[in-house]
Parts: sequence; structure tokens; C-alpha cells
Amino acid sequence: MSEPRLGLPIICRDLFHIYRSTEGALVALRGIDLEVDAGSMVALMGASGTGKSTLLNLMGGLITPSAGTLRIGDYHVSEMSPSAVTTMRARDVALVLQEPSANLLSYATALDNLRWVRRNLGSAIVGAHPPEELLERLGLASLAHQRVSTMSGGEQQRVALASAMAGSPRVLLVDEPTSQLEGDERELVISLLSSINQDLGATVVIVTHDDEVAGRIPRTVAIRDGRVAFEIRAGKRYTVVGADRSVQLPESSIAGFRRGSLVEISEESAGIVIHQSPGSTEDHP
Repeated sequence: MSEPRLGLPIICRDLFHIYRSTEGALVALRGIDLEVDAGSMVALMGASGTGKSTLLNLMGGLITPSAGTLRIGDYHVSEMSPSAVTTMRARDVALVLQEPSANLLSYATALDNLRWVRRNLGSAIVGAHPPEELLERLGLASLAHQRVSTMSGGEQQRVALASAMAGSPRVLLVDEPTSQLEGDERELVISLLSSINQDLGATVVIVTHDDEVAGRIPRTVAIRDGRVAFEIRAGKRYTVVGADRSVQLPESSIAGFRRGSLVEISEESAGIVIHQSPGSTEDHP
């Protein structure tokens, strides 16, 4: 049986991304600072439009950052040419899109899909498990000869993850893997991702808006308004101090504050206390 390849670390420093169109510019990321340890498993969480999928697409080399630094292992992704990114994707980084069918050949069987990935990557594959062995190892042997078009959404998502691992990547990026799943299928996908991380050694980064899914991941990084707002590690929440020493307060603690509110911040024996000043609750233009 093949030995797992070690995952790669991911480092983002002051990462910005701006989408430009005829209607103007949209700042999706506003100075992201993030480190993902090699071989770890991290969830990127946040509401729609907060920038988490943009960050995942930057990691996968689908788009180029507007400013800042992004490194995956020895790959300086933020400075690489399109051909170099293609090489990185072939050798070390796999991306699974939100819609399972977008990752698979629907007319082919699960086994054929894995074999197609291996043929497509050719000599770029290093240390890959044979397709039959990989399906067995990931608990998918029963789906090996089933045509993808006849599978349920959860089965397709599981095969999509297996296909992504057919090239033995050192980093697996997954966008909303359970967004269309419920019950047992959802649980199976979460378990499969854990197996890919623990048994195959890949660094796994998962985008999700589902608190329950994020709660099953050892580390959750919450993105809000294009910045890292807070992290949850071992069930404990931590606010993250940005490179400019700014912090994003928990939404629940400022829910009653309107735009333009004046607040007093004082250091007391119990810690830092924020008071809303009287007469500051009206919205300012």
C-alpha cells in the first residue's frame, strides 16, 4: 500500500482581491492574514459574499490576487505564471467545486473517473494510490462500477473527492461539499474528508456556511467583510488581531450599534469594556 504524501502549508499575507467590471470595483478580500499548517484541516466559514470562496479560488490558482502574498509550500502562487499554476494543480493542489457533476464525467463509472484523472495527469503523479486501492481505502468500493449519472448527490460528492485524490495531491480545497446534502449523505462526506486528511496526509481546506459542518472541523476561520474576523479552535472562539492591529467585534456584541455610533472603550479589572455613548444611536448620513 502506498505511503501518504505529506501535506503542504499555506501562508497568506495581507491578501487583497478586487473584482473589476464596467459597473465599478468590488473589494472581495481586504488584507487576509492566514496560516494553515501542513497536514491540518481547516474550515473557512462565513455568509455569502464575505470572500471565503474567493480565498479558496486564490489558493487553487483559479484567480490571481490583486495584492499581497500567497504561498503553498514552495509555490509562490501570487507570483506564478498560468503555466506554473497548471503544474502546481497537476502535482500538488486539487480543487473540488461545489456542484459534484462539475468535477466528474457523468457518463463514466466511479472507477473510470479516477482512471481518467491518472491518465490526464500522466507523469505528474507522484506516489498516487491505484484507483481501485483508493476507492477501497476511502470506503467507496461499492460504487466503483456504478455510472455517475445514476448516483445520488452524496454519492457523486464522495466520488468527486476520491477523483480529486486520484492524483495524490498534497492540498485538497473543497467548496461547500455538503450544501445540497442531508442526513447520512452529509455525515459520510464529512467522514470522508476526515479520512483524506488523517489517512492520506493531505492539507484540507473546506469552505462552508454551515455551522454544524464547521463544528466538526478542528479549526474554523470565520471571514467577514473580506477579513479574518475570528477563529474557533477546540470549541473556543478567539478574535483575530489584524496586521493593522484592528479587531472585528462579535456581531452579537454590537448588534444594537447603528452606523456612526459613538462608543467609549475603557480598560477595567474585568478586561476591556465598550460602552455606547448616550445620544449616539441615530444613524449618521
